[in-house]
Amino acid sequence: MTQTAAPITSTYLKVIDRNFSVILKNLKDVSHEQSLIPYMQGGSHLNWLMGHLTHSRCGILRTLGTEAPWSEERGKRYGKGSTAATAGDAEPLTELIEAYKATQPLIEQAAARLTEADLERESGGSTVGARFEFLVWHESYHSGQTTLYRRMAGHGRVIP
Repeated sequence: MTQTAAPITSTYLKVIDRNFSVILKNLKDVSHEQSLIPYMQGGSHLNWLMGHLTHSRCGILRTLGTEAPWSEERGKRYGKGSTAATAGDAEPLTELIEAYKATQPLIEQAAARLTEADLERESGGSTVGARFEFLVWHESYHSGQTTLYRRMAGHGRVIP
């Protein structure tokens, strides 16, 4: 008997694809300098957020058994609770966008192979399925933030 991909992954992938599209639309015409405008004093900015999303996606790729573009060490500066880089040490926005884009086909390919048994497998005190579901929620949450950062940078609204 051949195992087939779990049906829920199709739903997750639709949401991830929609988030991906919205995030990239919100980044259109935003300069590196504009990506460093913090939401509030001492808060994060769009530049950090793009690294954070890439770091998060790399984590799920490792969970799904796929090699990630960034190592865990590489993404630490964008982990939960980290401090956003200052203008002098921030990575170029264009490089962060390219790293984020590079994760999309890898997630699509890895998720297409997932079976129900894979989703139920234990992973870091949870299950692969729960961690994948969290990625979907997490990215949806942050995709809305990209709209705010876009507007703070002086750009108009985009239609998803």
